[in-house]
Amino acid sequence: MSSTLNVLSSGDWQRNTLMRDYRAEWFSDMLVERAMWSADSLIQKLGHVIIAAPEFVWCRFWVPEGNRLIEKYYTPQGDAIGIFARIGMTLPHHGRGFSMLDLLLGLWITEEGRVTVQNEESFDRAVRRGEMTPVEAEQAELLIRELTTSTAQKRFPPPFVRNFTLALKEPQPKPS
Repeated sequence: MSSTLNVLSSGDWQRNTLMRDYRAEWFSDMLVERAMWSADSLIQKLGHVIIAAPEFVWCRFWVPEGNRLIEKYYTPQGDAIGIFARIGMTLPHHGRGFSMLDLLLGLWITEEGRVTVQNEESFDRAVRRGEMTPVEAEQAELLIRELTTSTAQKRFPPPFVRNFTLALKEPQPKPS
């Protein structure tokens, strides 16, 4: 395992000082995490799309089938923005937590169904510099092809993730 790649773990968002209202729940053998970006968080974009800003909500799905880590992003009003499937290699876990080695590539799926491979330049640079082993690079390329094909065949993302919506509290009227 390369020392320059990041390990993503369930519970990471709970320790992120720019995220609040962290929750985690098990749905059978799938762990779903949810967190809201705080009022002092910065705007983050994926391409031209804003995926994070104050009050935006992120959900993370640790899907055991196929060892997938999928994130779904929402506006403060609860409207889905899109789905980001991270490409990585799961690591052995203890207890009921999950972790994976982030292999840099990701698949971005907009709500309109447009699919884009993300972080190709970072991935290619890491491979050239030897920051990723040949096995890790081969695994990432295999997984991105697999996910792209599955998405085109409407088999990915899983229905649970695709149809997942947020029930946000309605703003309460201020007392007169």
